[in-house]
Amino acid sequence: MGSSYWIKLYHEVLNDPKMGRLPDRLWRRVIECFLLAGELGEGGYLPDVEDMAWKLRCEASQLEAELTEVAATLRSYVSKSGMLEALAVVADEVRKLAEESQTAAGQIAGLVDQGARVLVITLCAGDPPRGAPLSPFARYLHREWGLGDEPMRLRRAEDARALRILGCDGLQLDQLDAPYRVARYGIGDGWRGEVDPDDPLIPASLAILSQLHVQQPDARIYVPLGVGNHVDHQILCEAGRRLHDAGATVVWYEDAPYAAKDPAALRQRLMMLPESLTPEVIDITSGLERKLAAITAHESQQRELFGDADMTQVMTGYAAEIAGGRGYGERLWQRR
Repeated sequence: MGSSYWIKLYHEVLNDPKMGRLPDRLWRRVIECFLLAGELGEGGYLPDVEDMAWKLRCEASQLEAELTEVAATLRSYVSKSGMLEALAVVADEVRKLAEESQTAAGQIAGLVDQGARVLVITLCAGDPPRGAPLSPFARYLHREWGLGDEPMRLRRAEDARALRILGCDGLQLDQLDAPYRVARYGIGDGWRGEVDPDDPLIPASLAILSQLHVQQPDARIYVPLGVGNHVDHQILCEAGRRLHDAGATVVWYEDAPYAAKDPAALRQRLMMLPESLTPEVIDITSGLERKLAAITAHESQQRELFGDADMTQVMTGYAAEIAGGRGYGERLWQRR
C-alpha cells in the first residue's frame, strides 16, 4: 500500500485514558509515529529507528528510549520490525479478534480475572463515506439504531463502554461494515448470504490476522464461527482457517445471539465447514453478570439483535444449556 498525505485519527483519542496518561512529550511522539506510519504506507509499520530519528531531528538512542517508554506506559508492543501498536494492549497470553465483543464476553471476563492480557479488535468500525448513498438495509439500520448522522462514532463509543466493563483493551479498525461495503449486502438479507468474492474485507482480514500472528506467534487468536451466516463473520472464519494452516493457534467461538436464538443455525454452520471441529465448553459462571452488562452497553443493537425477546433470558438460557446444568458456559471450537 502506498503512502498518503493524511491519516485518520478518531477524536475519541482525547478521552482515551491510555493516551491521556502519557506525558506531553510522549503524546507528541505517539502522534508523530502515527504520521510516520501513514507516510510509509505499509500497513502500520514504522521505518527503522535510524530513519525515524533523522526524520524527527533527534538522536536514535533518545528515540529508542522514548519508544520503549511509550510501550511500557501503554502496555503496547513494538515489534522487531518497528511496528508500534499504540492504544492497544498486545496480548501476551491470549488475543481476541471479534466482530462483536458480546459474543464471548464471559470468556473475556474470565481471562482478565486470571491475569491474561486480552485485546478485542473490531475490524469493521469505519465510517461510511460522507455523502455516499446508503443501501436500503443501511437506511433501515440507521432508523433502528436511532444514532443520528454519525452512527458508527456512537457505536464505537458503545463498544468502548462494553470493553471497559469487561476490563480488557480494544482496537477499532476502519474497515466498513457489510451494508456500507458491498452493494448486494445492503439489499434484503444479502448481509447473511453468500460472500462476494471481490469483497475487500477478504484480503484485509487475512492481512490483519497474519500481522497479529507475526507479532505474537504464541498468542491464541479467536475468530467467529460464522453461525447465522453474517458475511463479515464468514470472512473472519475463513481467514482463521487459513491462519491455522499457517501454524497459528486459532479458536472459533459461537456467534451470539444467532446461535442462542436458533440452535439449528449452529448445526447448519458446522455442516458448511470443510473440516470437523471439536467443541470445548468454558465455564463463565463468574463472568456472566459482566457479560450481560457488556451486552447491555450496546444499547443501539438490542432491538435489531433480540427483537421483543428479553436479552437476559435469551443469553442466560443459552449459557445454561451449554453448561449442561452446571452453571453457565460458552463454547469454543478447535481444529485438531
